Amino acid sequence: MSEMNASSRSILIKLGITVAGFVFVLILIEGGFKGKTKPGQTVLTASAPTAPKTVPVVRLEGGDTSVWPATITALKVITIAPAINGRILELPFSNGQRVKRGQLIARIDHPGLDARLAQARSELKAREAEAQRARADAHRLRNLFEREAATRQALEAAEAQESQGSAMVLKARDGVREAEAQLAETRLLAPFDGTIDVRHQELGDMAMPGQPILTLLQSGSLRVAASIPDLCSHAIQIGASLTIRTASSDPIQNALIDEIVASEDPTTHTLLIKATLAMVDGQAIRPGNFATVSLACGTLNTLAIPEEGIHRNGQLEMVHIIKEGKPVIRLVRTGRKIGTQIEILSGVDEGDRVVMDRDEP
Repeated sequence: MSEMNASSRSILIKLGITVAGFVFVLILIEGGFKGKTKPGQTVLTASAPTAPKTVPVVRLEGGDTSVWPATITALKVITIAPAINGRILELPFSNGQRVKRGQLIARIDHPGLDARLAQARSELKAREAEAQRARADAHRLRNLFEREAATRQALEAAEAQESQGSAMVLKARDGVREAEAQLAETRLLAPFDGTIDVRHQELGDMAMPGQPILTLLQSGSLRVAASIPDLCSHAIQIGASLTIRTASSDPIQNALIDEIVASEDPTTHTLLIKATLAMVDGQAIRPGNFATVSLACGTLNTLAIPEEGIHRNGQLEMVHIIKEGKPVIRLVRTGRKIGTQIEILSGVDEGDRVVMDRDEP
């Protein structure tokens, strides 16, 4: 009996040790022996809400500068066309190349003019020889007449031959000049420093009188033209200053109006103005560039915000403003763009804070 009790106690002790080991392993797995923060001292870290970026609604005051589209052309544009017909033998310049005044820009073949000039020069030599003989005869007869060795009739006949010979020389010289001028028409020279804009014909083409071969743009100055609404007509006068901008250049200040078309366009109610713009090395402005002109023609007094503050949903325009610490939506009506800002015609008041970093409407 005592042996059975001893065996039972041994089994119970082994079972207790097994259970204790199993519990110990569970406690290790659950991190039961790691350090713990004392009650009441747990620190919770939370991100504080970031205040939205806002800008105030501002009032723009001062001179009201308006912007209109403009065109840029060369101050002088000419087409080079021959006065005679002939095949083009030389055309040394291509589109965009610069030429100097007096440079050959085209040469036309016309063999008949060479022969005509040679004939005219031969005719001149013959007439000069005849005139020299007539002068000698008249001089001789004047001496004879003074010694009463020749009649007055003979002297007058010799002097008539002398006058006729001089007249024939003048006529022959005119013939030479005419032939030279016609031959010069086969050599077309640049009338001023400029740039070849268009080559209308190529080597070997048959040139015809009045048919353009080249278009030449004058270097040095450009012409800016713009149509200005009549509401700004009071600010338009000769010598008024314009600011000109293109997509490829910095703003050009103080271009002066030097021409105003007298009559107003009855359809658009605009006046055409023109200004001369000096070409400066390094300025990326060429004839044909799209440009805008700015002209102060009124007084500015309007509300505005940066354009990025406007949110659009279909036809609706809205902004988010801060009221009592919270953003609220306001429908607005916008006007024109003024620099980096946009005009606000209604919907906000001066000093309202507009939220700039909200993506949702």
